[in-house]
Parts: sequence; C-alpha cells; structure tokens
Amino acid sequence: MTDGVATGAAREFLESARQEFQAAISFQWELDRLEKLGVQPPQRILDVGCSTGDHARRLRELDFHLTGLDLGHNREAARRRVDRFVEGDVREPETWDGLEADVAMARLLLRHVGPQAPAVVGHMAAAAPLVVLVTALPNTMEGATGQLAQALAMMTRLAVPDATGLLRAAGLEVVDEAVFTWTSTSRSDRAAMRFLALPLSEALAPMASLDGEIVAQDMDRWLLEGGPGTFRLGFCAGRRS
Repeated sequence: MTDGVATGAAREFLESARQEFQAAISFQWELDRLEKLGVQPPQRILDVGCSTGDHARRLRELDFHLTGLDLGHNREAARRRVDRFVEGDVREPETWDGLEADVAMARLLLRHVGPQAPAVVGHMAAAAPLVVLVTALPNTMEGATGQLAQALAMMTRLAVPDATGLLRAAGLEVVDEAVFTWTSTSRSDRAAMRFLALPLSEALAPMASLDGEIVAQDMDRWLLEGGPGTFRLGFCAGRRS
C-alpha cells in the first residue's frame, strides 16, 4: 500500500513537472506574439481543446478571461483553471452555439481532429475575430535508435497541418506566422527535451504498432548516448478583414 501510494505520488509529481516545463518553455514566446497582435487583458480568450486547462491557467493569471472548450475527460481540472468550462466535441456544430470571444486559440489540436480541421477553424473564426493556431512541428533527435527512431519518422511523415491555408479558407487574413525552436546540446538539455518529446512519441506509438514502454526506454538511451535534439512549435494567427 505504501509503495503504491509513493509510486502514484511520484508519477503525479513527474507529470506535473513535465506539464509545467512544457508550458513554460514556450509560453513567453506565445505571449509575446499575442501582445504584438494587440491581445491584452482583460480580453476574452476561448481555449479550444483546453485539456486540463494548464495553458489557460497561465493566461488567466495575467487577467485574461478564459473559456475552456473540450471533451469532459479533464473537466474537473479544467474547471478550476478557467472562468468558464464548456464541455463538448469541437467537431460538432452544436458545441459552438452561443460561444463568443476576442481570441479563439487552439494549441496542438489540429492533428486530433484530422479532416475536420477546416470545419473546426471555421467555427473558431465565427466565434472570434482573431484565431490563433499553435501546431507541433516534427522533432529531431540525433542518434535516436529503435522504436523511438520509428516514432520520430512517423512524426515527420504525418502531414503538419497547413495552418495558413486553414485560416484563409475560413475567410481570415493571416497576420502572423512564426516558429519556436529550442535545441538541446548538453545532457541536461536533452533531459529537458525528454519531457517535451516523450508524451508525443508515446501517443504516436499505438498508431505505428509500437510499444510505448519500449519507446520510453529508447528515449532514455538517447538521453544518455545521443546527440542534439530540436523541439519546434508553429504559431499562426488570422484576423477578420
């Protein structure tokens, strides 16, 4: 019983640390881009696909008004971190009834909605005059081997969502495009990158008939023996003309 509690507590701590690191490493960059677009508190931000609401929490702490929209898997955590939580499938039109904001923002969502991405971005454009899409771009890890290498290859093969095309198709003028790049060179940097890249690699594992635990082991081997790695995010914003 004690060991189980300790293990659970350790896992909770590591997951919390991973989420905190992943958010912090790119949050200031995203905030700088929002400020350049004239986004300021107390404007209303609709966080589309808000998950646990961790990113929304950071924006709310800066006095933005946050509405989180997502399925109900993380409803309790999200409700504590946003001003209003709307439970629903972003792919369903009725989910969007009555939703309005100054900014509609989706982080790392588009790959999850697949061919329905144009409809989702269209709903975002109807809900807010400014739409922001943050997308995950392929990671690189020099010296990656085994199933980790296969997972990374799959990331590269997957079509990166055409954010600019989606915004234009929704009738928006593209007003900002940027790429955030963080490169790990030392072992401590690679340890940090493990927190960034492992969750995505493990999520892709079942799609490629890989074993998530083996992917994690290969990640640890890369941490000890591999070379530099690069983590990238794309930022694209469109505004009603």
